[in-house]
Amino acid sequence: MLKSKKPVKVSHKEIKEDQLVTAYTEVLAYYYKFQKQILIAGVAFLVIVAGIAAYLYLKSSNEKEASDLLSKVYPLIESNQTDLALNGDPKTGVVGLKAIADDFGSTPSGTVAEMYTAKYSYDLKKYDDAEKYYDAVSSEDPYMQSAAYAGLAATKEQKKEFADAASLYIKAAKTADLNVMSARYLHLAGLNLAEAGNYKESVETFTELKEKYKDSTYGKEADKYIALFSAKIAD
Repeated sequence: MLKSKKPVKVSHKEIKEDQLVTAYTEVLAYYYKFQKQILIAGVAFLVIVAGIAAYLYLKSSNEKEASDLLSKVYPLIESNQTDLALNGDPKTGVVGLKAIADDFGSTPSGTVAEMYTAKYSYDLKKYDDAEKYYDAVSSEDPYMQSAAYAGLAATKEQKKEFADAASLYIKAAKTADLNVMSARYLHLAGLNLAEAGNYKESVETFTELKEKYKDSTYGKEADKYIALFSAKIAD
């Protein structure tokens, strides 16, 4: 009669090693089955990482270049040489604000160039150019962005696009959320709404101005316009 064999004891270490071998074998089998897809995904990941790194480097490099170019324009700005500041000076090799804005608009210094270009274009009554550069401004600074909205609103106002101007002034007021400037922007929004014939909205805007900024100069004058444009509604 055969004697029953004693069960073989397997240590915890051996169990772990066996599980590790099994897992490794499964991973290896998976890799060989899908190696093409894995390699493609790996390459794609590296391309994305490299792309992000290149973008950040390029962004930093572009900002430095834009800042250097802008610093050379400031003496022209300070001496009120508007045309040279805007278009550049071939004699000295100074690149103008417009070119800096066009080439580096996505950088902080490029954004400053956009604001200057828009302002000078507005002053020269080149309203299409002013509109283009004010509209291009995209800044994380709420006060600069608010100023860009207000500048664009003023341009719309000059082009007699009063409803659009009002909408942009309201946007500027909300973006700045600053007592003095926001009160002024709401005041201008109310006037432009009235120019557009939207007397009801004008009264609502002046009422908001009165309630939010009652201590400002514009807030104290709001009642006058509320009465004036309320009478227009009655007519």
